[in-house]
Amino acid sequence: NNGVHIDFILRESKTLDVQLEGGYGEFERIQAGLRIFDHNVFGSTKSLGLRAKVSTKSLLIEPVYDTPSFWGFRNEWVGFYENSDKEDFTLERFGFETNLHRNFKKYVGLSFGYKFENTTAKNLIEELDQLDDGYVNFSGVQSSFSYIRIDNLLTPHKGTFFKVKGEYNSKLFGSTFEFIKSEIQITQHFPISERITFSLGARLGYMKSLEAGVDIPIQVKFFNGGGNTIRGYDHNSIGPQVDGKS
Repeated sequence: NNGVHIDFILRESKTLDVQLEGGYGEFERIQAGLRIFDHNVFGSTKSLGLRAKVSTKSLLIEPVYDTPSFWGFRNEWVGFYENSDKEDFTLERFGFETNLHRNFKKYVGLSFGYKFENTTAKNLIEELDQLDDGYVNFSGVQSSFSYIRIDNLLTPHKGTFFKVKGEYNSKLFGSTFEFIKSEIQITQHFPISERITFSLGARLGYMKSLEAGVDIPIQVKFFNGGGNTIRGYDHNSIGPQVDGKS
């Protein structure tokens, strides 16, 4: 009797991912980062990991848990603790956020969820030392839409990066202040040659207090300046102005 014998051998690839990062920045100087993720915990398709970053100016720790949800969405839970020195104050915050997110056709992303954080602004300069000095809670819903089609996330040579996100903070969710905040970021990369890329980008942000006569705390206001945003200015030196001082 003639026959064909076929053996199928299935080997599961390693799901543990460990990344170490290091570098030097204009403001934070020496920087180091760590990412540890298991993308298939006990064969359950759930993901568990830790992100951490430390520098001479800041410390950020983020435990992450991600699990399948419905209609192709995944539910991500992120805790965070951050302590960082800003240009005019020291920021300390902790909290968590949970988001439902999904990628469509690899390039399009959609997410929506809830975020809570307890934030403290310390050592404010005198011109900004108003009601902002002390801890406050920011709590509300958030959403984002993205279209990212570039050839390399770290060193893009061609393609488009577009992202819009918004949030609504309300006392109904436990927030100390009520306000809306939205941001749009778009960058287009044009290849000039194999080693030269021309990039054109823009960022736009809008926020508004929903309480008459109540200003939005400095912890969540917009800041710019530095090598990654506007060159020629100190890091985050472009921001809220009080008597000509940021």
